[in-house]
Amino acid sequence: MHKPPFTVDLDSYYNHTTDWLRMETNATNYIDASWFTTSSPDLNYSLDLVGDVDMDFTIGAEVDLSKSVEVKTGSSWVDGILKDIYEWVTYTFSFDESVTLSPDFNFDLDLVTFDGQNFSFGPNAFEPYFEDSYSWDLGDFFTLTVEVPHIDATSSTLDANTLSARGTTADNDGNFIQLSFDVDKTLASLAGLPVNPLGDSVTIASIFTVGYDIVNYELLGNLDLGQNYYMDILGLDGQILFEDNSLVDFTFGDDLDFYGASDKDVNADGFVEYAVLLSPEAQFYSDLFLNPSLGHKLEIGKLSGSISTPWPFSDVSVELGPASTPVDDTLLETDIHLVDMPQFDFSFESIEVNNLVA
Repeated sequence: MHKPPFTVDLDSYYNHTTDWLRMETNATNYIDASWFTTSSPDLNYSLDLVGDVDMDFTIGAEVDLSKSVEVKTGSSWVDGILKDIYEWVTYTFSFDESVTLSPDFNFDLDLVTFDGQNFSFGPNAFEPYFEDSYSWDLGDFFTLTVEVPHIDATSSTLDANTLSARGTTADNDGNFIQLSFDVDKTLASLAGLPVNPLGDSVTIASIFTVGYDIVNYELLGNLDLGQNYYMDILGLDGQILFEDNSLVDFTFGDDLDFYGASDKDVNADGFVEYAVLLSPEAQFYSDLFLNPSLGHKLEIGKLSGSISTPWPFSDVSVELGPASTPVDDTLLETDIHLVDMPQFDFSFESIEVNNLVA
């Protein structure tokens, strides 16, 4: 059965003979019914080239043509002969028209975009220029990997009045900084073998890389960031609003006495009407720590391939496997406290209960 974070009792006793009103309050905190979650803040940034183009232009034509032709206008008798009479007539044609066009169009081009993990230049068709994880080979046997830190956590009950949560960058399937040591490759080199028979890679034409691992055993040195979060449930504050608009502050657990209570009975109906406002009080605080650890991992059956591409496109890589990971454990781990974060009061939304009568 689900319980609310608080169960509340408010009992009122009104003695009309002595005009005395007593209120007894109590609140029980069910800490198991409360919880909180935290997540790393994400920064989102976008720089766009935005334009609104308005243009007016006129298309027109003007034509003025004239032509003179000889046209028969009649006939007459001349010296007993009927002859046609012709006159020169001029015909004209003129045209003068224009049309005004006003096109209006908008454009929005992405110049710089950062979504909290990936950083890219140019249109969205370009792959991210900066991603949230980078790796560098340090010699033949070591690899250094750095990831953008993300810390998420969900609370559990610490004691009767406190919730707590712990989160590290390792909880999100990654590490803030990781230095890996390839044990099987090192043993093959110490044995004088030209290649590691358990796993190797080959590069073709400086573009294509294909790799395999029959067995891969690594020692992993990790450095993670972490935070401990705490929320103390301090209690339940209340306010009583009487029908005469007087307001009384109290904390649940207090007993309240009101003498001359009939003064609060504005409508003189013999009952004192009131409302109660409930406001939970809590305090939130946290600390930041480093979480160094040493682990080891054994993988069996893994294939990989990659294609190097020029900027602004990102390299393409594919990894299959491992088919099995029989070992992936932490050997040593500790926390190193860095700093306590500022504590602050946590404000909850208040709840109002109306139409109460004493």
